Amino acid sequence: MKELIEHYILTNEERKYFGLEPILPQWERHEVKEGFIVYFDGDVIRKTISVNTLLGADYEYMESDNEIYTREHNVVLPRTEKGKEKKLNFTSINGMNPTGCTFRMNIAHPYRKSSLWAGNTRNSISLPVDFPDDIKTFTEYRSWLNTFIVNIPADYFDKVKRMKNTPHRTVKYYNGDIFRFEADLEHYGFGLIIGQMRKMKKDGLLSKEHILYTTMGVALLVRLYKLKSAQKDIDIDKLTSYPLGDTFIMMDNQVIWGAYDIVGSKKLSQNDINFPIQTGKSIDARDPDYVRLCWGTGIILRRNVKDFPDSLINHKIMRNGSRIGVGKIDLERTLESKENCETNDLEKRAFQYFGVPFNMTFDEFNRQNNGLTAKEYADYANKSGRVK
Repeated sequence: MKELIEHYILTNEERKYFGLEPILPQWERHEVKEGFIVYFDGDVIRKTISVNTLLGADYEYMESDNEIYTREHNVVLPRTEKGKEKKLNFTSINGMNPTGCTFRMNIAHPYRKSSLWAGNTRNSISLPVDFPDDIKTFTEYRSWLNTFIVNIPADYFDKVKRMKNTPHRTVKYYNGDIFRFEADLEHYGFGLIIGQMRKMKKDGLLSKEHILYTTMGVALLVRLYKLKSAQKDIDIDKLTSYPLGDTFIMMDNQVIWGAYDIVGSKKLSQNDINFPIQTGKSIDARDPDYVRLCWGTGIILRRNVKDFPDSLINHKIMRNGSRIGVGKIDLERTLESKENCETNDLEKRAFQYFGVPFNMTFDEFNRQNNGLTAKEYADYANKSGRVK
């Protein structure tokens, strides 16, 4: 008899390494449809398993712990008083968020690199597992897993426990807050919040043509400290003595849901303030005929132009994307980045097109273009800070 994929991908002993419950022998296996399996404990679904295929071969596996009540395996019962009963099928089950942890792994194929994620969607906490992106077979994955288990750090199951048991929470954050994230299983990184995009829009700091104004969702302006630490707890005065990397946009999910612990706060100074140089065409379908150069809250706007260089229609200089979170790669890039680096080629082309001298400072640009200097912005941001 062919081994079931859920027993090949993870044994019950191995499930604990990713926060999953074992598959108990008395549970009933039921294939809802091809590639989608559930395990019943009486009338309660305890596990959901998805297996995706490509060109006839399995390539992606996902397993979630859940608690979905049913009536006689035929009807999914609602979790709230306002909910409605639904016929048991893929759609009704898949619409019920996991109550426990989730493990997802895919092997590499021509359109996608291999990846592995283990986390808990209730609290947004995941394990910082460093998984190779070139695992091409499940056999290679099994080999990696065996090595991974042998080499886990001493506090590994403390991380699993935190992921598995931390309740859902909402955390209030402020400008100047410092958060901690796990760069990998043995190291931590730290980030500084210097701005809140939604508040900046509300307070009128950004014109509607500004590139930052178009940022979707609830986003933060963040800088990472140039520190990769094996220590979880670091004195804030010592931490803030480290230099900062460049500012980027990050969604607030990991902070507001408590996945990244806030470990301290500081009053922002003008030296903490850094904004990316941004340029690009309008992405507003209602007002498409302008280009702009943005730096900080300042903006140079030109309308109805026909000569905007194709080289500047580039996400590398638009810089309006939001990261979901930060991790090992982000920290390594920050550590490798140079302080006070010169304007790069794309930025120079943007300056040239908009008639800005290459040696113009951030403060002078903003004085000339209705923006805030670094000190003025720091004073503004500190009004919404924890430390006044």
